[in-house]
Amino acid sequence: MAKKEKEMPKEQTISYEGKEYKVSVFNEQEIDDFNHSLDLQNKIQRAAFNLRQLNGSAEYYKSKNNKAIKRVNEEKEK
Repeated sequence: MAKKEKEMPKEQTISYEGKEYKVSVFNEQEIDDFNHSLDLQNKIQRAAFNLRQLNGSAEYYKSKNNKAIKRVNEEKEK
């Protein structure tokens, strides 16, 4: 049985604006800045998702409230 060749670990890369860059070309502060930028983009996407979810939930309860008001007004008219 042949020995498996050890795979060389892939060099880490940073993807930025559609291009790949080797992490090794950046200094520690620049890498940290890229990580901050990526984290902020993820937080913005999560916040936008949460806002859509909150707006949908608010509309649902507003609709339920309107039905309750309509029911109360109809009972008053009887």
